[in-house]
Amino acid sequence: MNFISKLYQSLLNISVGTHKGEDFNPEKVHCYVDGEEVDCFIDRLETEGYQYDSGNEWWQRIWSTNNGKESIKEIYQPLESGNWKQLMIGYGDNIFYEETVNVQNGVLRNR
Repeated sequence: MNFISKLYQSLLNISVGTHKGEDFNPEKVHCYVDGEEVDCFIDRLETEGYQYDSGNEWWQRIWSTNNGKESIKEIYQPLESGNWKQLMIGYGDNIFYEETVNVQNGVLRNR
């Protein structure tokens, strides 16, 4: 294989998220903040504006409309199984959406 072909293949591997031709492996994903390893999924939640509610043991963010007169809580709650539950609560504190989501090694798997 000549130099140009090797260079092209290396660039192709980088552009599709692989290294040395390996397939993407979420077990090799590590997230760092200021040099410290962090949970990738929780870091994503924080980045997207979720805040931890220690009383309910879940991560939530609040969506509001109509100048704050109406609001909905979007929640991710860790389960003992290692999966997470996604909930949406509103309209008088009623759960109107609920789904178990699979998070593996900090990566949301069923989206």
